[in-house]
Amino acid sequence: MKTRVAFLSVLLGAGLASAGTLRPSMIVYGVIRDSYGIRLSPDSASISAFLGTNEVARTTIRPQPNGANYRFDVNVSDPRTAAPNEVTPGATVALRVKMGTVVQPTIGTHTFVAQGNGATVNINLILGVDTDGDGLPDDWESMVIANSGGAVSNLTQVGPGQDLDGDGMTDSQEFFYGSFAFLPGDELRMSALTLLGNGRLSFTFTPIEGAIYWVETSPSLTAPVWTINPISLTEFGELRAGEFRGGALPMTIYIAPAGPTDFYRLRSK
Repeated sequence: MKTRVAFLSVLLGAGLASAGTLRPSMIVYGVIRDSYGIRLSPDSASISAFLGTNEVARTTIRPQPNGANYRFDVNVSDPRTAAPNEVTPGATVALRVKMGTVVQPTIGTHTFVAQGNGATVNINLILGVDTDGDGLPDDWESMVIANSGGAVSNLTQVGPGQDLDGDGMTDSQEFFYGSFAFLPGDELRMSALTLLGNGRLSFTFTPIEGAIYWVETSPSLTAPVWTINPISLTEFGELRAGEFRGGALPMTIYIAPAGPTDFYRLRSK
């Protein structure tokens, strides 16, 4: 109730208030990146939810839990009391991103169907144009082409199933990780794996500043079952399962082996 009242006061100030009987609000969150894969910085853009031409919620880019950079609540009204411009269960709501007063083109699914049960929906968007429809923006693909040394010459040669630099990461993985798809060795890789005297293992990797990482383990690669492995950022620190944020410099991560023969992988979002 506190969250609803606080959010309603914001909507009243923006002229977006609801008059119908409210059902539990929906939570909408995600990551918005620019056309080169960089997460938008705080206050660089606003994100609005629209029912047709009626704006029903709005927020700005700000750091959020779980690596998101936007989040807002969308009020959902009981259809028996809702006004025509209010969101009701089953209605399609669209997101729009503005920089200043200019609505930006977006890549990715930018709509969702409203529910009246307080559901949470994750919508990640990329700003830009995607001429070949492969989910990657033309700006980034054109940069890869320009730096490929002639290896590729058009947008269709850069994409999710391609690995231009042959480093084991597809072009799309490199886009979302923030590495260069034309530069071998610039990829997410665990290195310098070391068994320490206290029984822990350590490894080093080069992060993208601000990106979210976590370590997973599986007892087998034949039929892998990956689970999150506890880690520490110091050699003797407490081991905790969960995500951590990348810094500006190479990072060393410490883990305790879960079994005699285990496999580990580092993941990012």
